Amino acid sequence: MTVVDKEHKIFLIGCFITVSVIAYLLNWNFDSMADTATTLVSIAVGVYIAAASALLGSPYAKELKQTTDKKRTSNTLLGTLLDYFRHAGKLGITTVIVSCLYKIPATYNVPIIIARIGSAAAYGIFFCNILFLWLVFVFLVNSIEKSV
Repeated sequence: MTVVDKEHKIFLIGCFITVSVIAYLLNWNFDSMADTATTLVSIAVGVYIAAASALLGSPYAKELKQTTDKKRTSNTLLGTLLDYFRHAGKLGITTVIVSCLYKIPATYNVPIIIARIGSAAAYGIFFCNILFLWLVFVFLVNSIEKSV
């Protein structure tokens, strides 16, 4: 099983909880954010695909494959990047699904507490997507910087 670095995992969970609690307390409705979330996450997934495609067969990918990750010595830097792409992609797809669910017209009344908890969790998931975009960007920039 692939795992995100422990410090990043703790950071992501902490941010998810913090954003979700804030969204719940401020009664943010995710319905108004669903289109924006879908657009941003779709762009992010496109960036992940483009970055992975650019790496395929490149000398840079070979260099990443031969370099051991200092934080996870059982992994190469390419393996770590793959893990981040994998997790970011799964989280992105989750956000798109949640956003689409929010755009389905409701034919029945959802209890207010469930709607608030759902919206709060959706904001937390969306925020984690932004963090993953940042983590992947920082990883790529740091890796390129080391190879220059």
